[in-house]
Amino acid sequence: MKNLKARICSGAMAGVLALSLAVPAFAAGNTPMNTQTEITATYQKVDIKVIVPQTGTALINPYGLDLKVKDAANNEVTISGQKIVTAPMSLKNQTAMNLKVGATVTGAINATSDMRFSTEALAADNTTKMAYVYLQAGSSDLTGNATTVTEAQISSKFAEWEAKAYDAATDVIVSDRGASTENFAVLKAAKMNTTTGEFDEYKNGSIAFVRLAGDCPADPRGGWADTDGFTVNVAYTFAPAQIATYAVAQGTMTATGTGINAATAMAIKVEGAVVTAAAAGDTVSVDVTVDNANDAIDWTVVDEQGNAIDGLSGSVAKATGTSRTFTFTMPDKAVKINIVSKA
Repeated sequence: MKNLKARICSGAMAGVLALSLAVPAFAAGNTPMNTQTEITATYQKVDIKVIVPQTGTALINPYGLDLKVKDAANNEVTISGQKIVTAPMSLKNQTAMNLKVGATVTGAINATSDMRFSTEALAADNTTKMAYVYLQAGSSDLTGNATTVTEAQISSKFAEWEAKAYDAATDVIVSDRGASTENFAVLKAAKMNTTTGEFDEYKNGSIAFVRLAGDCPADPRGGWADTDGFTVNVAYTFAPAQIATYAVAQGTMTATGTGINAATAMAIKVEGAVVTAAAAGDTVSVDVTVDNANDAIDWTVVDEQGNAIDGLSGSVAKATGTSRTFTFTMPDKAVKINIVSKA
């Protein structure tokens, strides 16, 4: 009987609950409350500003000789060891968001030429007059506003960009049939003016170099002629990009030497803001507070297993006060920062 009564009570309560949910809600004074929401959607235009070159110049360089080329501002640089040479070009992101760049590429052989495109890497003994050409991008670490980051600086950095083999994940092979990728490059967000919201400065990765690269035989049948050449049309697309970040944290803080104590604090920053994660390529600034103004420090960036990362270590000499600062470029992995205080 006890269980039966419990079941009867439960059923009665469920019935009361169901009835209560079916009754309209009333405000004070028994006025029915509004229970509906109407949402109106309209198109909101979002401006993306990326500086894209209108034209470019490329050269067929069968012997991979050093060639002098000029950028759009007439700055001259030398490109070395590349069989398809491109005058300096770049994409510049002047918006507040990270952008994924897509590219559609279509080539056309000059009507006066008997050469052709190859969509596969050329054999070393190839003698057919053809060119294996692909479009590729490279990230720039130049930072500053549109005045301080000059075309001459961009071109100088571009000339240092070494030849690189075709990468199917990002590069686009040139042919008369056309090809495209949605993952051509990533442009990191620019720094925006906090008052106007307008572009202020390029950050590390806000600029990407662009070039045609590739291969061609040195001595094809019939030889190369002044009438040989091609044109390439590139159409870019831009979409918001999700950039991976990796944990960056304080590691060990120890001391070596008589009377030397470990550092007392560490602040890890990117662009002046304290962070616990950073994207690969970010410039990470580390402020360390030492125990004594006479202390110097050694610093080492290590991976999660405690292994030192090549090129990410150094020393900061003693100075006035107890603050010691250094920077490093964030790798594509989680890291910790170890500090050893010393005399």
